[in-house]
Amino acid sequence: MKHFQYAYSAIQYVHDPVTDERLNIGVLLHAPEVGFLGIEVERRIARLSAAFPGFDRATYTEVTQAIRAAARRVNRQPDMVGPRLGSSLSVTDICEFILPDQDMSYRFSPARGGIGMDPEQELAAIFNRLVRAYIQRPNHGDSDEEVWRSFSEPLRERRLTDYLQKKLVQSRDFEVEFDYGLKNEAWTVLQPLSFRIHSDRIQEKATKWLGNGVAINESGEIAKMHFLLGAPDGGAGRSAYIKAKNLLDRISVPHEFVEESDADSFADYIATFVGEHNVEMNPRLSLSRIDG
Repeated sequence: MKHFQYAYSAIQYVHDPVTDERLNIGVLLHAPEVGFLGIEVERRIARLSAAFPGFDRATYTEVTQAIRAAARRVNRQPDMVGPRLGSSLSVTDICEFILPDQDMSYRFSPARGGIGMDPEQELAAIFNRLVRAYIQRPNHGDSDEEVWRSFSEPLRERRLTDYLQKKLVQSRDFEVEFDYGLKNEAWTVLQPLSFRIHSDRIQEKATKWLGNGVAINESGEIAKMHFLLGAPDGGAGRSAYIKAKNLLDRISVPHEFVEESDADSFADYIATFVGEHNVEMNPRLSLSRIDG
């Protein structure tokens, strides 16, 4: 594969325009020689919330989803910006089309360039260098609990965590406990799964849960499972992640995959579910309130 030139721009969140306090949250990369336009945006909203008091999660989700959608439209129809997706269309042109108002809290940095051989790998490397390197990882690493924090905050804001209960599913040869379940006539469970692990372990983790799913289905106790997913950062992990989701999709229990970037909309869904299905409040919380 021969080398090609590319240009890229960082997507920045400006928390305070007065002090110009900002953080890189994504990267847009354009490689016209190979017809590539790619974008990667930080999805771990919990980390941004920790970095900036008063951080608006809902607006962040809305804006970044709009940025990704606009980039996809440009990729499909470059004529909407200018000439075909070739050397005459610069990354600056694309950035100005996607975010015409650069005075907002979300901006593109001045364009920079480079030379590479694989545009996907270049995008992943630049994203890790400009974005992930400056977002501190917790000491325990990328665990399922870290993924849960991305989802629990919007649930807590809507006072929905009061309805979550532990659920133990067991048989003679099998036992698994879910930390986050919703109970009405049946059980709906929420299972966070981090796949920000070594690519060799991604399939192993998915296979384990495929086996769990067989036993859970035989128990007949779980009406639906929501897998709350923490996707890998990029590179080889992305391919393994897609295969892992295909494995999990073989689980017979009705299930749904939810990405971290959809945590707010998922919380809205759970709020509607609780309101419409007479979900029981966690009895421990109910008793503590009565006793208090």
